[in-house]
Amino acid sequence: MCSPGVDSLQAGSVAERMHKRVEEMKIVPPNSSHSVQITASFGVTSLQLGSNETVDSLTGRADEALYQAKREGRNRVCVANEE
Repeated sequence: MCSPGVDSLQAGSVAERMHKRVEEMKIVPPNSSHSVQITASFGVTSLQLGSNETVDSLTGRADEALYQAKREGRNRVCVANEE
């Protein structure tokens, strides 16, 4: 997701809201009367205006934040430090 003008703290808040919404969803598979609960982990980062950071570097930081969320027990949001 790309949100111009949003810093890491704000992006983390958006990801937390998305995380909660996923957690609240009740999914009923076809031909079933039982719902299934799903969870999600999010890795979040931001890019400062005027930064020379590459897309690969930015993606790498978000990816590392996602793997941190998984290492810490999954079903959470982790925000990468800004460069």
